[in-house]
Amino acid sequence: GMSSSSFRTFIRKCEFGKKGLTSASVDIMYLDLQRRWDNMNPDLSGLTLSFQAFLDACFEISKICFPAATKLEMLENFVGHCESHLCLRENED
Repeated sequence: GMSSSSFRTFIRKCEFGKKGLTSASVDIMYLDLQRRWDNMNPDLSGLTLSFQAFLDACFEISKICFPAATKLEMLENFVGHCESHLCLRENED
């Protein structure tokens, strides 16, 4: 699973703060998703986000940061943004 620290690192590396996500909203999103998905699958509950919960987070972030006419367009813009930021970061190291 993904810890809250890892989730914040993902948000920071992708620079979603510049797209309107505040630190507080990221923390609230993480906790909400963790609770929601832990309730759906109590056998896997813990202090991390499951993969399904992370996908749900990606969809929430795309709605906030990349509003578009269709869900597909939102998600394509989200993935393109993440790829460009994460690939650029890898090349800087």
